[in-house]
Amino acid sequence: MKSKTLKIALILTLVSWLVIVPLASAAPATQDEPPQIPSLIEFLRLLTTTVGVGMVVSFALAQLERFQNVSAQAKFWIVFAICMVLPVAAQALINLIPATTITTLEPYWQAAAGGFTVFIGSQVFYTLVLKKKAASGS
Repeated sequence: MKSKTLKIALILTLVSWLVIVPLASAAPATQDEPPQIPSLIEFLRLLTTTVGVGMVVSFALAQLERFQNVSAQAKFWIVFAICMVLPVAAQALINLIPATTITTLEPYWQAAAGGFTVFIGSQVFYTLVLKKKAASGS
């Protein structure tokens, strides 16, 4: 049960990462504006923050069974390395990738992020609705 709860929490965290966090930081939307997937630059900027790094570490490492089997000291150093390298690498990408390249990559980023958002939504639906129905026998 603890594993299921953790997976649900991670899925909801990722959904907020892609949709809620950027919307909360943006100007208030009108009723005519649909939610927007953050741009590639916004995503990289998120990875330079404690929130972004925390979400990546919690999601990625929770999915790796091999990580669960390493010693506490090894986990400490792995998490430390990710927490140090990820934001610096994201900032380096922001600074080093030319604006024209970002513009070229943006449609591909939007397509990939949109697909990932749909995948996460399907997993939330499956976990929260279909498994509950199966458990209740309806």
